[in-house]
Amino acid sequence: MTETKLTKDEINAKMRELKDWVHQSPGVPENFDMLLKMYPFEDFKNAKEFVDKVSEIAEASGHYPGINFTVSYVQVLVWTPDLNGLTEKDFKLAKEIDELDQPAMEKENFIG
Repeated sequence: MTETKLTKDEINAKMRELKDWVHQSPGVPENFDMLLKMYPFEDFKNAKEFVDKVSEIAEASGHYPGINFTVSYVQVLVWTPDLNGLTEKDFKLAKEIDELDQPAMEKENFIG
């Protein structure tokens, strides 16, 4: 089945199904839609363990998020690079990550 890029209206409707994710269009290098979620951690070991769990989900689904992490947070970015946007597959991956039940950083702390 070929993935198709979701429209703005479809994205807005699907955002209501997610917990604490942010929809953004970074504009670098192109203006495309992505999902972003930040998770706070008290130490590097726990952050890495969470990254490993997200990696297992990604491997099982065959769809890979961007992940950045430090001692105090993990940033997860989800989009479909081939389409420079969001697809059903992205929202499915975000929901699977949510099932890890890891508390998210408050949005005010990571978006301007």
